[in-house]
Amino acid sequence: MPNYEPVKDEAYGSIVFQRYAKKKTDSREENYFELIDSLSQDAILESKSGGSYVFIGEKAYQDSTEAQLLLDFVAKGNQAWLLCEDFSWDFMMQLFFSELYAAERDEKWENYRLRMERIEKSENGEKEREDEELEIHEYDEFEGFEGLEDFQLPQIGDSNHIGPNDPYEHWSDIGEFIRYRADTSIQFISKPGSTDQLELEFAYMRQHEVDFYPWISFELSTLNHSLQEFEVLGEHRHGPFLIRVPHGDGEVFLHSVPLMACNYPLLRKDVFEFTKSYTQDMEGSFLVWDDYSREGRWIKDPTSGGQVRSSGNRPQIEDGPLSFIFSQPPLKAAWFVLMGLALLYLILGARRKQRAIPVFTPPNNTSVEYAETIGHMFRQKNEHHRLMKMQGELFKSFVRDRYSIQLKKDEKMDETLHLLAQKSDYSLDILKEIQFLSTKAKENQQGSEASLVRLHQLLEDFYANCK
Repeated sequence: MPNYEPVKDEAYGSIVFQRYAKKKTDSREENYFELIDSLSQDAILESKSGGSYVFIGEKAYQDSTEAQLLLDFVAKGNQAWLLCEDFSWDFMMQLFFSELYAAERDEKWENYRLRMERIEKSENGEKEREDEELEIHEYDEFEGFEGLEDFQLPQIGDSNHIGPNDPYEHWSDIGEFIRYRADTSIQFISKPGSTDQLELEFAYMRQHEVDFYPWISFELSTLNHSLQEFEVLGEHRHGPFLIRVPHGDGEVFLHSVPLMACNYPLLRKDVFEFTKSYTQDMEGSFLVWDDYSREGRWIKDPTSGGQVRSSGNRPQIEDGPLSFIFSQPPLKAAWFVLMGLALLYLILGARRKQRAIPVFTPPNNTSVEYAETIGHMFRQKNEHHRLMKMQGELFKSFVRDRYSIQLKKDEKMDETLHLLAQKSDYSLDILKEIQFLSTKAKENQQGSEASLVRLHQLLEDFYANCK
């Protein structure tokens, strides 16, 4: 199915035509601009001149502001190529019937203002009155517009069917810009500006078979009522499909069969040569490729009472965080599978589960037993001095860790003990006795049971009462 997106592996995508358009203008990357977020992205259409704008799609979704922006871009000396089956009503009205379009818009805005005034007065408690509707403007003052009594639909091939002075009364009597007729293979004729005309037999292929397709053509009975001049460059048996419209210093090319510019048809040599014939005027120093106008968006139209409507015949599309996922069938299926699995997990797998608590056996503290064993061993051998020596080493370690004082036997021992007494707020005499007993046991390898008990009592008292 046609999607007209510049995707390489799509039969009815537009990447081949995109590459062709790049080479027709300027193939350098810095001279190629792709509109994705808005029609005025980076102010490209507002600032540049001497280039080409290309849009290809099923419908051109452009509101009145975007249509005016595009026409201003063309008026600066640029070209605009629109290949689509359904053109924006705002764009076509501003291009062909700018005076009538402006008058009708002013009329709608005035009616809207009057309705808002009536609603405001009603809300303020004032007496309600009937709606004030403006009279429909008569457009006879526009030059060349008289009546439709003798008007006849011009025939294709008539040399006078492009006259700008055909009469009309009002837009409601003009009709539509395009018409279509479902058919299979039809014949196209290109008029590239020379006496030689190219002919092409073309068909819509679906699943490798010829299928019916709504072939679009321009309604000349509508366009002939416009003061805007235009030229037919190509037509098929149901009507013209390619017209050139001068606007300001530039030109607008309207092509109603975008199917011809898709990847699959352009693989045919005759279709490609036919495309080259009607795009020979495409030129410029840069290319603007419009992907933005292919998507529909919602706007609020004050002229219709502030009702939300689709801009430029846009379909009812509301963008959201899941819009792209739901637009792709594989992603949509994967999304629902994921949601189903999540629901099953909530039902089956999210129940509270009590994990098994392992039994940990606390390690046995054997320090006291070890100390008792060592003590009994020393007492049995009457080696009291060894216990006194060990207690002395522990005492030195305690003093070093708490007070940062080294207890070394030298000529400054008295000063060291005096400093320790000051820091620990403990008796100097007792500290000297502790030092004496521990030193004696270490040097003389002698110590009685009474000396061991005395040293133990002094140390316990020191540990308990030192500062």
